[in-house]
Amino acid sequence: LGRKSTGRNEFTLICIQDGYLSLLTETGEVREDLKLPEGELGKEIEGKYNAGEDVQVSVMCAMSEEYAVAIKPCK
Repeated sequence: LGRKSTGRNEFTLICIQDGYLSLLTETGEVREDLKLPEGELGKEIEGKYNAGEDVQVSVMCAMSEEYAVAIKPCK
């Protein structure tokens, strides 16, 4: 779903449910296969989501693995 084989992609956070992120792609598709990261980044994502802030999640893809690496406010 709108994923590159390597590199970094930006997705809009829609929801967090059962430890997974619901993310909106640039093409309007929803993906729900990325786990909420552990540690400080996961806490920051969850905190901003719970506060009602609109954020984009940066996802790094390398060696067939994808993981959230950063967040920023939506433009």
